[in-house]
Amino acid sequence: MTQGPFEVGARVSQIAKVLDRSASEIISDIQGDVGVVLTPDSWLGGDLAIRLLAGTKPRKDPGQLVDLFRSAFKLARDTGKDDWETMALPVLKNRLRDLTAGDFDESNYGFPNLAAMARSYPALLKVVPGKPHESAQFVEPLDDAPAAANVDQSGDERIRMRVRSDLWRAVMDYASGVDFVWDATTGKAREVSNSDIDPLVLPTIDADILGDWRREFAAAAKGLGEADIINDWATLRLGTGALPASARGAWNAFLKDHVEERLRTFFLSSGLPLPLDLMTDVPTASAATHASSLRRLVHNLVDVMTEDELRSITFTAGVLARVRGR
Repeated sequence: MTQGPFEVGARVSQIAKVLDRSASEIISDIQGDVGVVLTPDSWLGGDLAIRLLAGTKPRKDPGQLVDLFRSAFKLARDTGKDDWETMALPVLKNRLRDLTAGDFDESNYGFPNLAAMARSYPALLKVVPGKPHESAQFVEPLDDAPAAANVDQSGDERIRMRVRSDLWRAVMDYASGVDFVWDATTGKAREVSNSDIDPLVLPTIDADILGDWRREFAAAAKGLGEADIINDWATLRLGTGALPASARGAWNAFLKDHVEERLRTFFLSSGLPLPLDLMTDVPTASAATHASSLRRLVHNLVDVMTEDELRSITFTAGVLARVRGR
């Protein structure tokens, strides 16, 4: 484990849980090293936390968290919120628990608390200070395509075009460090395997290429206004939520076009036919789905609110009447 994530420190009880020991055992081991009387809730500084956790073997593979993080933020995105890329750490934990049927606990992955866990994946998460809780901002593209800027509103549902999800991941998922190949038998992109002979490796981007695309977009987006904000977004490699609202759709469309062009070039240069479903239609969520997502969001917000914030919530008389009528 690297030092950086644990500089925030941890409670004695949190350290004990990672080590699968009792808090009293931990206190007995270190009481002579500190100048105050310790309790299970005592906060240990980063250096001491690092020393206690050095050499710890997690009960579960921390590498599994990458896919869990992506799935958690994808769920947040599907609520339709503009700021889905940022969520309070307790909300993130709730989503991770939902994804694991309540089984998630950061201690199983070797982390004493959520702050240490989030700081251990800087390529995916940026920890944002806040009160009463820090937040995690997702800083990499998800493994499926964002919606296109142009929307066809014919029919009962709005239909949006996107790059097929397996191909999108093959181009965009450079953070995993995995090579992706084209499987001509199944007609799909997949991770390379040891049994592959002369595989057709798909053109996954890297951080530098994505940085070039960001700068290219920033240069082309001057007419959208708020150029300074867009330039900061490109330079600091922030998430889409850090863009002005007027620029987000344009960036999603810009990114989609670059991924599509990269794939077209790959198939053409490899002498392969272009998949007929390279671009797929994606119906938006129904009104009922949006309502369900909104209810989940409200539950998550209530979970992290302070007592004073909870007391400030107001409800209409109609809502109170429906509750009393149950």
